[in-house]
Amino acid sequence: MAKRTKLIVNRSQQSRFIFTVLLVCLLVLIINAVNIYVLVKHFAMAQAGVDEIQALSRISAAVVEKMRFRIILLVAVNGIIVVGIGLFLSHRIAGPSYNIEREMRQVMDGDISGRVKLREGDQLSELAAAMNQMVDGLRDIVGNIRVSAESLEGEIRKSENPDPRVIAGLNSLNQAIAGFQLSSEQKDARQADIVSSETES
Repeated sequence: MAKRTKLIVNRSQQSRFIFTVLLVCLLVLIINAVNIYVLVKHFAMAQAGVDEIQALSRISAAVVEKMRFRIILLVAVNGIIVVGIGLFLSHRIAGPSYNIEREMRQVMDGDISGRVKLREGDQLSELAAAMNQMVDGLRDIVGNIRVSAESLEGEIRKSENPDPRVIAGLNSLNQAIAGFQLSSEQKDARQADIVSSETES
């Protein structure tokens, strides 16, 4: 399996995911805290007199004042935990989507020699499998066309009076399939040709 050591692969996508998770957790925490506070205060006041209500109000204010730092620290720790979990989960999505996008761009450039490789536990495995099947099918099609073109070229060479239209069509076909790399060796050879031409120019 492919090994990824970078946790941040797609910064914008992972940031949005983490922010959404953090916002949901914060909203749930606030709603629960408010509900607990309101319920406790309601039951306490329902069973207390005026003096006891005033005493409870003073005690509540004192408790909030003393617990403020602890509450802030608790929220900060929970926030760090949520961000860490969000980063880990988003990495399981952003990493595969990055690999799939990269492979799609390579296919657009004519490189059909590669495959999408994901780690165990990564998301989007079904999409990666479909992508690999598509690339395998495209590789087979281009390979068969290339074999047929070579066979046709051999027959033309044997012919004494080849049809110019057939030759022109064969040349167009060869030009169309020349941009595809079916294997890593062809990819390396093409890159070497590009470097050589740039050096000569």
